[in-house]
Amino acid sequence: MDMRFGVIMNIIIGIIGAVIAAAIFRRLGIFVAGDWLGYLITSFVGASILLFIAKLVRR
Repeated sequence: MDMRFGVIMNIIIGIIGAVIAAAIFRRLGIFVAGDWLGYLITSFVGASILLFIAKLVRR
């Protein structure tokens, strides 16, 4: 992951992306199972999308 944000910035963007993805999923009516795997998948999707968007904006 060569985004040149730095480790701390990647972690912060990842956490924010996870929170945003959880909110969007809830709004769309996509309910994730209440176990750790569901939260992990939601967090991964949100963090990946937000890091991708941040990379596009940073160009």
